[in-house]
Parts: sequence; structure tokens; C-alpha cells
Amino acid sequence: MISGVTLLDYRERYSTKVYFQKRFFTVYIPFLFWSIFILFYSLILGRISISDLSFASIIDGIINSKFLSFYWFFMPLFAIYLSIPIISLIPKNKRKTIFEYIIGVFFVFNSFLPLVFNLLKIPYNSSLYIPVLGGYIIWIFIGYYLDRFDLNNKSRKIIYILGILGLLLQIVGTWFFSYQNGYVDQMFKGYNNLPSWLYSSAFFLFIKENYHKLNFKGILSKLISLCEKETFGVYLIQYYLMEFFILVLHFDPYSISYRLGASVLIFFLSVFIVKILHKIPIIQKLC
Repeated sequence: MISGVTLLDYRERYSTKVYFQKRFFTVYIPFLFWSIFILFYSLILGRISISDLSFASIIDGIINSKFLSFYWFFMPLFAIYLSIPIISLIPKNKRKTIFEYIIGVFFVFNSFLPLVFNLLKIPYNSSLYIPVLGGYIIWIFIGYYLDRFDLNNKSRKIIYILGILGLLLQIVGTWFFSYQNGYVDQMFKGYNNLPSWLYSSAFFLFIKENYHKLNFKGILSKLISLCEKETFGVYLIQYYLMEFFILVLHFDPYSISYRLGASVLIFFLSVFIVKILHKIPIIQKLC
């Protein structure tokens, strides 16, 4: 969603060549470096045997995030980066109408109907998925639309109500079916599933509209300024701190103390470490 806000209008600031250069050096290179780093880390700990490695298995491990599942996010992100130059060509004076159509069509055919059919235990015909809205590209449109276009009070209230309902649907629905089935049910999970779609949009809109109210005495702005340049690095290195908390400090990863306490501590420790890494010339551009 944020990429939609920050990148769809990149043509107003620089060329497409510069756009790809920026993505290459700020995202692609760090991804490759840390993917190889986790490979050596796993070899040192004996989790991977060097005899099992081949050129194909290394490529497989990087592209399919087999060395570190956390990095699955990069592949859809790269696909979105490649799509943005095409989407950015949509004239600005037509974007509101076109984006409304795109969001509406996705909502019906790629999000709402698949969930309804799943609940009715009827196979959903995958040919009905809108092909140009595959993957996670819809979030680019939603982020841009909510940021750039003003909504009337009625529309905002509807989004907030649907957001609350979506969150309750995921929590209560997951609990209900998981209790019945005896395992964590995935029916209401997934980033493109209806519940996530609803509450993520509502939360994004809420932050946009209430930032100044939430920014009590500038505390929120200071906190964002403290962390904003390190968040990508946090994503890249957080795994190692998580391992330390779980394997060395023996935290239960499913406990409340870990999920609500240690997770916050890990984030700020990661910010601190990344700030140090940013002071090392060779490493600073890799995180």
C-alpha cells in the first residue's frame, strides 16, 4: 500500500531508468546478499549440508525462499516493482474512476466470491480470477486510492465498519473452524482474503486521517524518524534475533510474552543493530 503511495507517481521525480536503478541497489542487491548470508549461516550451524548443494538448489533456495521463509515477501514485491511503470502510465485525471473499477472488480471476483464459495464448500472456478490483478498488485491501487482521493463521511464510516467486521470475521471465524477441525483453519487467513482486505484498508485510512491526533506532542513523529531508515534492515536481520530469543533465551514463540513483549524488544534491538551497520561503509547499502 505504501509502495502505491510513494512510487506510482515516480515519473514526476525521475525517469524509469532511475526508478529501476533505485530498486536494484536498494532492494535487489540487499536481498541477494542476505539470502546468501543465511545460506552460509545455515551451513555453519549444520542445518544444510554442503553435499546437498548444487547450482540449481542454491537458485531454488533463493528464489523460493527455502533458506529463509521470511524472504517470501521479496518475490511479490519484485513483481509489483516491475508492474508499476505500466500502471503509472494511467493518466492522473482518470485514475479515480479506473482505480474504483479495479478495486471493485477485485473485491467481487478475487476476494468476496472465493470466500463465499469456500464457506459453501463449492469449488470456485479459478478462471474467474481477474488475471491483471494477480498476486498482491491490488494493494498498490488501494494504497494510492485511499491516500490521494478524499472520501465523504458515509464512505469512511462504511470502510471503518467493514474493517471491524473483517477483523472480527478473521478472529472469530478462525477460532470457530479451528476448534471444530482440531487445527488452525486457514479459511479466513491470507493477505488477499476478504477479512485482511477489509481491516487493512480501514487501518490505513484511520492512520492517514488521525495521524496528527495520534502524534501526541510529536512523540509519534520522533518514533517514526528514529526507525524509518532502518525498517528495511529490520526486516532483513530480525530472524537472527528471533532465533536468539527462542534458542538461547528459551522463549516460547507461541507465548503471549513473546508475541506481545519480545517481539517489540526484537524490533527495537534490530533498529539499534541496523543503525550500527549503517555506519560501516561496506555494509550500509546492504540493509
